[in-house]
Amino acid sequence: MTNSYKNYTVLDDMVLIEVDLEERVSKGGIIIAGADLDRRETGKETGIVRAIGTYAFKEMEAPAPQIGDRVLFKRYSGVEVNKKSDGNPWYRVMNDKDIYLIIRDTE
Repeated sequence: MTNSYKNYTVLDDMVLIEVDLEERVSKGGIIIAGADLDRRETGKETGIVRAIGTYAFKEMEAPAPQIGDRVLFKRYSGVEVNKKSDGNPWYRVMNDKDIYLIIRDTE
């Protein structure tokens, strides 16, 4: 596991997540990108694990998420690192205990 991703280094039991943002379509057919939605409107609680702190998931007995896993996490957990804009991903750093499950693709 690595605790660094791009220019971010995650500390202790924290995890860096690249948040999945959903696009919405207005009644007139205009696509509203996730970057233009308010945090409460995005409501997406899934993302990809990008970095894991040194002590994250140490107390967990079940399989722990790995770098690149898609996970479900607690809504409004953690801190926004940067909000998606100009094609840049939106990241949140959160406590390892705010991650509830690993989402596996069955296809």
